[in-house]
Amino acid sequence: MFNFDKATTKNPKHTVQDSILEVKNSDFTGCTSTTTVTSNRLGGGAIVTNAETMTLEYCDFSNCTAVDQAGAVFHRIDYDDKSWTNVTGCTFTNCSANAAGGLELDSKTITVTDSTFEHCVATQRNGGGFNVYALNVAQPTADCWVTVSGCTFNDCQLTTTNTSNGNGGGFRCNAVYTKVENSTFTNNLAIYGGGFCISNGNAKKAEVYGCTFERNTANQGGGIFGKPKEFIVGDYTYTDDNGIEQTRHTEIKNCTSKNEGGGIYHDKNANSTSLTITNATISGNRTTNSNKNGGGIFTNCRAVTVNGSTISDNTCTNQGGGVYAYSYSSLSIIDSDISHNIASSNGGGIWFDADSDTNRAKQVLTIKGSSIDDNTSGAAGGSIYT
Repeated sequence: MFNFDKATTKNPKHTVQDSILEVKNSDFTGCTSTTTVTSNRLGGGAIVTNAETMTLEYCDFSNCTAVDQAGAVFHRIDYDDKSWTNVTGCTFTNCSANAAGGLELDSKTITVTDSTFEHCVATQRNGGGFNVYALNVAQPTADCWVTVSGCTFNDCQLTTTNTSNGNGGGFRCNAVYTKVENSTFTNNLAIYGGGFCISNGNAKKAEVYGCTFERNTANQGGGIFGKPKEFIVGDYTYTDDNGIEQTRHTEIKNCTSKNEGGGIYHDKNANSTSLTITNATISGNRTTNSNKNGGGIFTNCRAVTVNGSTISDNTCTNQGGGVYAYSYSSLSIIDSDISHNIASSNGGGIWFDADSDTNRAKQVLTIKGSSIDDNTSGAAGGSIYT
């Protein structure tokens, strides 16, 4: 084991270019980077590297800070088809920076597994817990993959008031493909996406399986903010120690958005886009500013499917207490419970509308085997407005 206590650098050390960096079973405490400009490597309170591949395993980073980016670790390279990052079993506690409180990552393939981010803060730019840049600028839709599995994000914050960079309390991801599974997001804060934010407008797919979001807060998307073409929220299935298959459902509870989307904000107003929610609970979420839509869910994609899910006790200050779907395609509610939601204006349970009579003529609303009970609106459509 290596221990690094109260290390301070002006020009970051532990830098390896065009090679492999592996750091395992090590502790980093009170490390600080005071640099603001170092070519393509800015910050990294404990570690900064340009290695093509980086592995961090079972390391503890606490009270690490950077004046610029990445309170603990900065792995940023020129986008490379062979590049990858693997973070496993690490903890990041009380780490802070202007951007990316704990980690700043930029590889084609990134995996963060069984790691904890707690009390990490970004004061000016993206990612309270960590930030994934992962973007090929020359090819913005090039395949870059991020997987977050078995992680905990607690009380991570992005404290800026800058609405152009305030993405992701737990983490911000700019990848084309993102999967988040079996992870917990609690008491995190950001401008966009209190739990996490998928900010890439060219993102093709985001998947959320068996995650819990509770008491996260944002200006938009209290639990989740995302722009993927295809957005899936569903179950995480695993085998326990006794060899029995278990299932963990996704829960988004008691999250707050000042503006739209108390639980989920899905911003993808384009053809062939979709939001699919299966066996999830979206409950007790709210919008707080005046005339804001979608207490539980806000989406403007073309096809929305809610299957086997509960959307209850959400509130909004305008339209769509449970679900606000601004679309001119389809909304399907299958074997689900939409109940006890409140909208100050139209659509206590569901608001499904479009911007013109021409687009309204394209809409298809399907409800099968579902309960839509005890919803309240301050205007039209106590349960459904369409």
